[in-house]
Amino acid sequence: MAKSPEVVQSELLYWIFRFHLLQPSLTLKRSVALFVFVRALDSSLGLLWSEYRKSRALGEHKRSLEAHVSGYADIALFIVSAGAVMDAWVYRPDTLPKSYRDWIRNAAQVDDRLVQTLRRARRGDFVYGKDTKDISLLRNNNSTAV
Repeated sequence: MAKSPEVVQSELLYWIFRFHLLQPSLTLKRSVALFVFVRALDSSLGLLWSEYRKSRALGEHKRSLEAHVSGYADIALFIVSAGAVMDAWVYRPDTLPKSYRDWIRNAAQVDDRLVQTLRRARRGDFVYGKDTKDISLLRNNNSTAV
């Protein structure tokens, strides 16, 4: 008896999903680990903050401060996370999955010469205001190897 296309598709997806979970790639492991870490950090900070608020009987002035801190905690976590990702993208691109590097490069549309200059500045090969006799950064080579 022939199987319907929906059954075949369902079985195929099941085996692909099962195989992928049994032999996860390094990229998948890193992505899941990063996601779990950030969610755990967010949940832990939220729990700590709610316990702090319950245990403290503060005056009106300090309650206003608490409201500001709790209102900006998610934003602060996003800024720190985005900063870490951008630092990795500029200075240690091999630590990010290729698809993620490509996505950031397409979204940011940053001139490759700027990224190369930042990398050289961090290594000490380029110092602003000092002549290094290297004009390769000034050339328009239209490469996209970030």
